[in-house]
Amino acid sequence: MMEFDHVLRIIGEFGSYQKRLYILVNLAIIPAAFQMLMNIFIAREPQWSCSGLNSTQTCPTEGQPCETIRYTSSYTSIASEWNLICGDAYKVELSQSIFMIGALVGGLVLGMFADKYGRRPSWCISYILMVLGGVATAFSPSLNILYISRLVAGIGTGGALLSGFVLVTELIGPSYRGITGALSSCFFTFGQMLLPAFAYFLQDWRKLSFILSLVGVIFTFFIRLQRVLNAAARVVCLIPKFDHITPVLIGLHWLPVRYRVIFKILLLVYKALHANAPPYISDLLTPKHIGCYSLRSNEQYLLIVPKTMRKTFGDRAFAKAGPFLWNELSADIREASTVETFKSRLKTFLFKKAFYL
Repeated sequence: MMEFDHVLRIIGEFGSYQKRLYILVNLAIIPAAFQMLMNIFIAREPQWSCSGLNSTQTCPTEGQPCETIRYTSSYTSIASEWNLICGDAYKVELSQSIFMIGALVGGLVLGMFADKYGRRPSWCISYILMVLGGVATAFSPSLNILYISRLVAGIGTGGALLSGFVLVTELIGPSYRGITGALSSCFFTFGQMLLPAFAYFLQDWRKLSFILSLVGVIFTFFIRLQRVLNAAARVVCLIPKFDHITPVLIGLHWLPVRYRVIFKILLLVYKALHANAPPYISDLLTPKHIGCYSLRSNEQYLLIVPKTMRKTFGDRAFAKAGPFLWNELSADIREASTVETFKSRLKTFLFKKAFYL
């Protein structure tokens, strides 16, 4: 981790990409807070009375049977849906216990999955499970299906909270990691503050569960960083929502997110080739062997592109992506004498490529 922290100090500890990623992933904590505490409202015990008994909220006995149960509260819950009162009251709290068991399993299983396959795949899978479990809760036809839905939602919530926190904090430099990690809990608290407002206006437990899960569904459509960049450009230039954004980005000279990532990779390659990067980064780059023949390619500072077994994960590794992108640059960019000159030429090249100029 210390070596990676050194890389972050070189390329930037808390740049624009890290800030956007931090805000986006932490916004997803708000639906996770909804799922974590939703049981307080969907499982609350309503006011009820039993015909044949004089007092309300009094459980029947063998000598005083209850013919019918009448609920007088304005809201509904799983307790009123399946008459989970008196001897069956424990089944209400059982739903939250099952959810927390799922959160424990999700944190363990999806945490190990994140270590092996990456934080982002683990976070995406967790978030999908959380949303699906929440939606299934709203449409549960029986109590057993409700328990299964809460278990799935718990697995997703546990994995999403863990993977999301690690995803944002490990990509932030050590100078900012402490304060940003502490501030992540504010998003969860904000979700706790919003939940009672939803519960106040949505008195039916099925509608409440569905709408709270729908918040997560809506959020998945805005997860792309490019949308955030476009929105920021509209705010800066006061552009209406439905106007074309490409001329605005060109006017601001902002690179799209995809090309911004390429810019960062190539900048790290340049620094590694000029002994301004840690040795473990430089060791991943191998210049092409200069043969005995006088070829023009011998003077172009090309790198060997290693072969990979997987296109999805292997091609995204720095050892493969760095040399591949480097060899696509023109010679005048690769031969830049200073970092500032390289950055200027590279940004111009990527800018023209991104907007077909």
